[in-house]
Amino acid sequence: REAQIDNIHIQNARQQGLFIDNHSDVKVTRVVANGNAGLQAGIEITGGNGQITDSKVFYRGNGGSNSAQHGFKINTSRMTVGDCQAQDNGGYGFYFEGADHSVANCMADSNGAQDSGMGGFFIGASGSYSGLVATDRAQSAIVQNRGVVFSGAPQVYLTGRVDVDSG
Repeated sequence: REAQIDNIHIQNARQQGLFIDNHSDVKVTRVVANGNAGLQAGIEITGGNGQITDSKVFYRGNGGSNSAQHGFKINTSRMTVGDCQAQDNGGYGFYFEGADHSVANCMADSNGAQDSGMGGFFIGASGSYSGLVATDRAQSAIVQNRGVVFSGAPQVYLTGRVDVDSG
């Protein structure tokens, strides 16, 4: 309860880079997780009411035979996520489940490397999502085909910019 995690860099973890299971009131700041060796999300948080800011996940599950893994996987309630980036991950850059999230100023750049049905943001939780940017730099054969995908009819307030082939 009430964990404070700040300023860490995680390289090539075989499971999640950072996994906080069934938390309450956690605060995560300035965490970087990378590497295509992982078979799980770069940062995964479950539980209730927490915050993650100024963090980045890149190159998770996008190499060779690895399965498609998400950058951030949030399956909790009342999570605040701000100023985070997900780049070149095999699955979704950001994967949201649970309920009542507040998400602001997050960028999903060139995700979905292992599955063209995935992309920038998966939103399966109600909440406010503002300032989202889903883009693909089109510098390789791996393209982020989808910007924002909704699942389960969540109640969502959304603002952002989506710039991918399928919109």
